[in-house]
Amino acid sequence: MVLAVVKSESTGELELRADGPGLVALARRLVSPGAGHLRLDGVDDPWPYDHSLDRIEIVVSPEWLTITCLDDGGVLRISGTADRLAILAANVRNLASTGSTGDHLHIEWFPEHFYLSEDSEALVISFAG
Repeated sequence: MVLAVVKSESTGELELRADGPGLVALARRLVSPGAGHLRLDGVDDPWPYDHSLDRIEIVVSPEWLTITCLDDGGVLRISGTADRLAILAANVRNLASTGSTGDHLHIEWFPEHFYLSEDSEALVISFAG
């Protein structure tokens, strides 16, 4: 199973890289009751990014879905209502079942986005085969 998140310090860009089983594990965790976390694989060479994160923290909250890299730079927090987390999980599951190496999803806010907070950081989810 492959599941990693890398970040560029200069641009703030975040990319989640996962194979099918990694995406399925993320989707399952997103819809599990309560808060939780997933340990991430380290990336020896995260180029063109600067470093890899240590874990994903998932928090059920009464808010719109928000994706945030915490200040220490080691944790990607995904928080939101159970319904909004389930929407993201469905998108991730779809990529896991139909994607191939190089396919990706852009999770980023735009005006009138139906589940994502304006305060959310942009995230690219890439199928790593």
